[in-house]
Amino acid sequence: LRAGQLRDMRLAVLSAYEETCSQRGTQLLDELLLELEMVLMDMQVAKWPTAVRTLRRQAYLHARQMNSSRASYAGDGVDLCQLLDQSTDIGIDPSSDSILIEIYDTYAEEVDKIIVDAVGRQLLVEIEIEIASIAKDETRLSELEAMSISGWGQLYELNQRTSTQIQDHLIATGNVDASARWQEKVKEANFPWLFEKAEPVFVYEWIVREHPEHIEQADGFITVYKDRIGAIQDEMIVMIIRARSDDQIVLHPDMARHIIMGGRRSDLHAAYLRLTGSLSVTESQAMAELMGILDERSHELLQRDMRRWRSGL
Repeated sequence: LRAGQLRDMRLAVLSAYEETCSQRGTQLLDELLLELEMVLMDMQVAKWPTAVRTLRRQAYLHARQMNSSRASYAGDGVDLCQLLDQSTDIGIDPSSDSILIEIYDTYAEEVDKIIVDAVGRQLLVEIEIEIASIAKDETRLSELEAMSISGWGQLYELNQRTSTQIQDHLIATGNVDASARWQEKVKEANFPWLFEKAEPVFVYEWIVREHPEHIEQADGFITVYKDRIGAIQDEMIVMIIRARSDDQIVLHPDMARHIIMGGRRSDLHAAYLRLTGSLSVTESQAMAELMGILDERSHELLQRDMRRWRSGL
């Protein structure tokens, strides 16, 4: 097919999806769940609402976590029930705390309402974004971006409010350390790509393990690095959230040039890129300081282990 023919075919297929699948897909799931509920035994009926809410979170939120390594992700798939279930390592056991159980159940019900309302609408928006991208309709792309962010805003607000409830409860029960660690856990879940282990941290851990005689010097460098990086990360998070909440703009380094139309969007993008540049410079400086501790032979061994680490070995 010629380029023009291929473009027209893609638009025709997406238009067909837009007319049928965006609504019919969610209807099919609702019909399936209704039919299954009709054949449940008495002992299963009581557990059914919880099972359905869990299924919806898995299908809608957990699937979005597949994109959590992208810099455009800002908690789009965060499920606090999932995080609570995975928090025994930081001293939180929701199954043995009546207040946490109540918060857990209330959150599950509220997020389920958001999901039921959002699924069909979000699928339709995603299809229309594809259509507008093919058609190079910049105005429509901006409108659809704002529509997509409105769904995110409901989830993010609920997650922040519920997370604060959990923090306050942990502090009230004297578990201040768990409260702080929970706060960090939620922050990292919202922006996992921003908190992936960076090269300076790997190098520091390598020095501690392989050259303990340099620990004191390495500690000084890594402490300064973590303080600087933490400040930049916090600034980036505030900028990303404000851009979404106040301007309906998704900030990330790879923003398509054809939708940067000057004005506020262009200014935000430039400010964001300056922050990512500061992040890179800070990491480079820390790497140079840590590497400067080592001799030539240690450099060779470190580079070998870094190649293995980058390859996931």
